[in-house]
Amino acid sequence: PDFSVAPSLGWLEPDDSANYSVTFTPSSPGLKNGYIIFTHSADGSPDSLPVSGIGVAPEISIAPLTLDFKSVQLGVSKTENVIVTNTGTSDLGITNVQSDNGDFVILPTGAIIAPSQSDTFAITFTPAALGIVTGEISFTHNASGSPSTVEVSGTGIATAFAVAPGNISFGDVLLGGSKTDSVTAYNLGSANLVISSALADNALFLVAPGNITIPPYDSAQFYVTFSASSYGEQSGNVIFNHNANGTPDSVLLSSRTVAPLFSLSASSLNFQDVVYGSSKTDSVVVTNSGTAELTITGVQSNESDFAVSPASISLLPSESETFLVTFTPSSIGAIEGAGIFVHNAGSSPDTLRLSGTGIYGIVEVPISSRWNLISLPVVPLNDSLRAMFPNSIQPYAYSYDGTTYLQQETMQKGTGYWVKFPAAETASVQGYPFYRDTVTVHAGWNLIGATSQPLAALSVEPLGTELESQLWGFRSGYYNADTLYPGNGYWVKTTQTGSLILNPLSVKQRSSPEISEINVEQFLNKLIIVNGTGEKVMLYYGEPTEGTSQNRTWELPPLPPIGIFDARFVTGTYVELNSETQERVIPLSFSSVQLPLTVRWEIRENKSHHASLRVEGRTIELNNDGEVIITDLTSTVSLVLDKRAIIPQEYALQQNYPNPFNPSTVFSFQFPVSCWVTLKIYNVLGEEMATLIDGMQDAGYRMQSFDASGLPSGVYYYRMTAGSFSETKRMVLMR
Repeated sequence: PDFSVAPSLGWLEPDDSANYSVTFTPSSPGLKNGYIIFTHSADGSPDSLPVSGIGVAPEISIAPLTLDFKSVQLGVSKTENVIVTNTGTSDLGITNVQSDNGDFVILPTGAIIAPSQSDTFAITFTPAALGIVTGEISFTHNASGSPSTVEVSGTGIATAFAVAPGNISFGDVLLGGSKTDSVTAYNLGSANLVISSALADNALFLVAPGNITIPPYDSAQFYVTFSASSYGEQSGNVIFNHNANGTPDSVLLSSRTVAPLFSLSASSLNFQDVVYGSSKTDSVVVTNSGTAELTITGVQSNESDFAVSPASISLLPSESETFLVTFTPSSIGAIEGAGIFVHNAGSSPDTLRLSGTGIYGIVEVPISSRWNLISLPVVPLNDSLRAMFPNSIQPYAYSYDGTTYLQQETMQKGTGYWVKFPAAETASVQGYPFYRDTVTVHAGWNLIGATSQPLAALSVEPLGTELESQLWGFRSGYYNADTLYPGNGYWVKTTQTGSLILNPLSVKQRSSPEISEINVEQFLNKLIIVNGTGEKVMLYYGEPTEGTSQNRTWELPPLPPIGIFDARFVTGTYVELNSETQERVIPLSFSSVQLPLTVRWEIRENKSHHASLRVEGRTIELNNDGEVIITDLTSTVSLVLDKRAIIPQEYALQQNYPNPFNPSTVFSFQFPVSCWVTLKIYNVLGEEMATLIDGMQDAGYRMQSFDASGLPSGVYYYRMTAGSFSETKRMVLMR
C-alpha cells in the first residue's frame, strides 16, 4: 500500500505509449519493497515492475520531561534547561514552544533539528507570588505525537528584614574606654536573608559581623562597640544593606564620652615639728570635678613616716572626700615624701608633696618632795640619772633585782627606780619617745617603768608568765595604779620569768587579778596611818564577801628603801578580813617612821564583825570613826578582829556598786533574822538571767559579787526576797 500507480487503466494504440506515475508514500520508516502489476490484453499478462523505497521521519526526545525549580525568591529568576533531540531520520521542525503559566518563560520558541542532533531550550522561573507554582511547556513539531509537553514547578519565596532595638544608647562612657551593646536582625521570610553589609556611619562605632546570611525565620546578633576617644555627645547609625524589600535599614546610635577629673585642695602638706615616734594628722580634700565616676584605686606614701587613708574610694561627679595624712617621724630632722594617688582620671598618678621635721620628745614628769618611783619616759640622749634628773639629791637611783635594792648611776628603759628629790618639781626629760615596750620580769616582785604616754593597767599583757598582783604606784605611799604614767615606776608581782607587753593599742585586755571580789574602798573599814612628816598609808579590814577569804593579791610590794615611810599589816598585806570562826590579832608593821604617828579609822555602816586596836597596852574599840596619836612605838600596834556579830534591825537591799559596771559589781543586803533568801538577776523583759543566792542565810550583813561577762550591755534588775521582804533595784551594765 505504500506504493500507488496512476492511472489504473488505459488503452494504447499500436506504437503508442503512456506514462504511469508511481507514488511512494511510506507508512513507516524503513525499507519498503513492492511490485507494480500491469494486467493487460497482450500475451504474458500480467507483467510486473518491482519497486522499492526507504521511509524516513523525524522523532522527538525531550529531557527532562519534568522540571522542579524548588524555592526561588520573589522577583528573582532561576533558569533551568531542557534538551530536545531529533532521534529520527529527517529534520525535526519545532514550529512553536509556549508556556501555559507566565511565571515560566522558554527560549527559543522554535527550531529545526537535523536527525541525531539536539538543541537546548532555557526555561526561566520568576515567581510572582508566594507558594507553589506549576505549569506546562508545549512543543509543537512535525514528529509524531505533537505537541510534546514538559511539566514545570517551583515555589515562590520571599525574605523580610526586621531589627530590634531600633536604637542603642550607650549612655556615659569613660574617655579612653569602650562599651559594647547589641541588636538582633530577624529574617521573618521564607528565603535566606542576605545582609551584605552592616556598617556604622560614625567611625567611633564598630559593627560586627560586617555581613551574614540568615536562614528563614532565624536571627543573628550584631555587636556594636563604642570607643570613647573624644569628649561630648556622639551619634550615628548602623546601616544594614540586604536582599529584602526596604533595604537599607538602620539603627540609631548615641553615646556621651565622659571623664573624671582629679582635684586636690592642696598641693603640699607641711607638718612642721613633730616629736619622734608620735603622730600628727592633717588632711586634704579630693574632689571629682569631672563628669564620670572617679575611682581612686590606690593611695600610698613613698616615705614610711607618712601614712595616707583611706587607701581607695570612688567619687561621683562633684563629690569630695577628705584624706587623712599622718606623720610619725622615725628619725630626727627634716623628712620629705609624697602621697601618691592612683586613679582612673587622665592625670594619674597625682602627687601630694609631704614634709615635716622629727624632733626629740620632751616629757614632763611631776616630781614629789623626797622619795619618788620614777622611770625613763623617753629613750634619752644621755642615760645618766643626773643628765635627766639633775636635781636628784643623790647621783644614783635604786633599782630592784628581786631580792635587794641596787644603786644605779644610769637608767634603762622599762625599769623603775627609787630616786630622792629635795623638793617638788616638774622634770623635763628629752629623748626619743616610745609607745610600746617589752619588759623582762622574773618570778616575784618587779619594779618596772612606763612608756611615753599613759597606758591603762589592763593593757599590760603578760607573756610566758602570769600576774599575781595589781600594779602599784607610789605617792607618799603605795596605791593601786589603774594607769601607768610616763616617768613613773610601778611594782608588779609575776609567777615566773617572762615578759610584760606594754602596748597602748592592745585590744586584748587581760582580765584583772582583782584585789578581791569586793571593792575595799566601798565595802571595808579603813585605817589611815599618817606619818609625822605627813605621808599617808591606807589599810583596810572588815567582813569577807560571800565565798572569799584572805586574798594573796592584797600583798603589798617590797618595803621601800630606808627613809621612805611605810605601814602595812605584818602579813605584808594592806587588807585583812575577819575570820568566821576565831579571833584574829594582826600586828601592824612600820618603817622609817617620824613620830608622832596618827592612826585614824573610818567605819562603814554595814558591819557585822567587831574590831579593836591595841596601842601602847590599851584596847580601843573601833565602833565609830576616830583616831589615836602614837608617840612611842616600843610596843606593837595590832588590829584585833573577832566574831562579835552586830545584827541589823531591819531588812534592806543596797544599790549595787559600782553602777554602771563592767563586768563585775557587788550587792550589799541585810536581814535581822535567819531566813530563806533568793537574789536573782532579770533583763528588761522580765526574763531571769542568773540566780546568785537561793537558800538559808544567817541574820547579819551580807555582800554578793556578780560577774556579768556573759551578758550584753543594757539595763538589768536585781531582786532580793528574804522571808516576807522583797525589793527590786535597777543597774546598768556598760561595756
